[in-house]
Formats: sequence, C-alpha cells, structure tokens
Amino acid sequence: FVFVPDRNDPGLNSLPKPAISDMFVKEFKELVPNSVFTSNPCRIKFFEKEILVFKQNLAKSLNRYCILDPLEEIEFSDQFTSTLLS
Repeated sequence: FVFVPDRNDPGLNSLPKPAISDMFVKEFKELVPNSVFTSNPCRIKFFEKEILVFKQNLAKSLNRYCILDPLEEIEFSDQFTSTLLS
C-alpha cells in the first residue's frame, strides 16, 4: 500500500509535499507492515517502468482559473478531458 499526502493532511501546504510524519502513522504501520507513506509527487519503479504519482484536484484548479464559463450543453468532465488532452 502506497499512501500519498493530500493538501488537507498534516504538514506543509506546498508542493512537493513531504510524507506524513511517522508520529501520525506509527500505529497504522504496525497494523499494515507493507504500507509506505511517501511524498507528493513521488516516483514508483515497477520492474522496468517508472510511475509518477501526483495527487491534486486539477478539475477544481482549472475551474478556478477559467476565463470563459464552461459550455452548458457539454458536460464538464468532457471539457476537462478535452483540455487535458490538448
């Protein structure tokens, strides 16, 4: 199990966000010995592949900084996907 901190977790509220302190997760690690608490963002190496994990609410950020109102006839998730892909 890999746990990546969120903006609401204890610690600094900036990126990169350090891993959650052992003080908060000590008991959990005893119950789940294979758990890893890492930073946000982090890289996970899986055989020959490298996976980048970045936890952020991008939809909320894009909506906050949008210049034009989203089109009502097109669903927000479709517009969000189109923006990311372009």
